[in-house]
Amino acid sequence: KTRRYSQHMALDEAFEDLNETMDAFNECVQGYYLRKEGKRLNLKNANISFKLPDDDKVFEAIKSLEIEFRKAAAKVTDGDSALGSVRDDVLNCFYQLYYRLDLKG
Repeated sequence: KTRRYSQHMALDEAFEDLNETMDAFNECVQGYYLRKEGKRLNLKNANISFKLPDDDKVFEAIKSLEIEFRKAAAKVTDGDSALGSVRDDVLNCFYQLYYRLDLKG
């Protein structure tokens, strides 16, 4: 639903990358807590939602999504560098998207 091709492509690639890295993040968190505490975490209340806004508000919406992810991730990654590394992979997807959204075209 974007009017700029470069924005459309940047979002397509970001959603693909974020889906992959978020899946890995969730699997690692579950594996960590299953090993450490012998139970799975209930992540149903850790829902992060996103609605794509108008073209001129995309950056702000993505930044808001990043902040929500940081808050949710902090609760389960603090104190474990391996989980922090996977969290950082997700954050790198955001940083790459910011760069791509800044490209003109």
